[in-house]
Amino acid sequence: MAGSIAERVYHLKRSRWSVLAGVLPILSVYVALLVIPMLLLGQFSLYRKLTGEMGQVVLIREVSLANYAKFLASPFYFRILKDTLVMALTVTGLCVLLGYPVAFSLSRARRWKGILYLLVLAPFFVSVVIRTYGWMVILGHNGLVNWLLLASGLVTAPVPLIYNYTGILIGVTHIMLPYMVITLEAVLRKIDRSLIEAAQGLGANPWQAFSRVIFPLSLPGLVAGSLLVFALSVSIFTTPSLMGGGRIHLMSTIIYEETMGQVNWPSGAMLAWVLLVTTLAVLGLSQLAARRFEWRR
Repeated sequence: MAGSIAERVYHLKRSRWSVLAGVLPILSVYVALLVIPMLLLGQFSLYRKLTGEMGQVVLIREVSLANYAKFLASPFYFRILKDTLVMALTVTGLCVLLGYPVAFSLSRARRWKGILYLLVLAPFFVSVVIRTYGWMVILGHNGLVNWLLLASGLVTAPVPLIYNYTGILIGVTHIMLPYMVITLEAVLRKIDRSLIEAAQGLGANPWQAFSRVIFPLSLPGLVAGSLLVFALSVSIFTTPSLMGGGRIHLMSTIIYEETMGQVNWPSGAMLAWVLLVTTLAVLGLSQLAARRFEWRR
C-alpha cells in the first residue's frame, strides 16, 4: 500500500500537471482580481450613457460599438493616446540612460553594497503622492532648482518646471528609475567576471570589454526593465495629475475625467480598454523584435 502511494506521488510530481499545483493559487487570484474586472470593464465599454431627468445617469445596456467609433473619429483622443505613448517611451529611455550606470556600479560594488541597495529602494518606502509633492516643492517657482538657477545667473526669471510636460517627465522618471535599476542589476550581477578578464587578456580595452561582452549579455535585463517601466509609465495617474496641474492630459487623466467628472462610465471603460490593448500590442511587438535581434545576433 505504502509503495503504491509513493509511486502515485512520484508519477504525479513528474506529470505535466504537477506545475498547476503551484501556479493555480496565484492564477486564481490573477483571474479574480484582474481578468474578470477587465472583462466587466469591456462589457461596460459596449454600453451607452443617457442623461435622464434631473441629471440622472442611465446606462443603455445594449451592445454597441458607438464608444469605439467615437474614439476612432476623434483627433483629440488620438492625440492623447500619442502623448501618453511618447511620455512612456521617453521615461523608459531616461530610465535606461540614468539606470544603467547605477545598476552597473551596484553590481560591481563590494563594500557598502547593502547601503547602496537601501538608497535605491528608499523611494519605495515613501508614498508616490509625497514624492510627487516633494518634486513640486523642489521644481516650483520658488523652489530649490529655480533658486539655484537664479543665484548662478543662468536665468533672469523662474523657469516653469511644473504644471507642464517637463515636470511630468521628471516626476515619473524618478518613480520608475528603481524598477529599471533593480531589474538590470540582477542580470549584470550574474555576468561571469572571468569573461571580462578573458577579453582584457586578449587585448580588449575597458570600453571594448563593455561593448562586446557586458552590454550584449545584459540585453535581457535591459529589455525586461524597459518593458516593465513602459507598462507602468503608460498607465500612471497620480504624478501626471499633480505635476500636470490639469493642463497636460494623458490617457489615465482622461479616463478619470470621463468616469468621475463626466460620470460617463462606458466612455471611461472604452478608453481603458483602448489603453490596455495598445499597451499589450507595444509590449508584444517589443518582445518579438527583441527575440529576432537575439536570434540574428
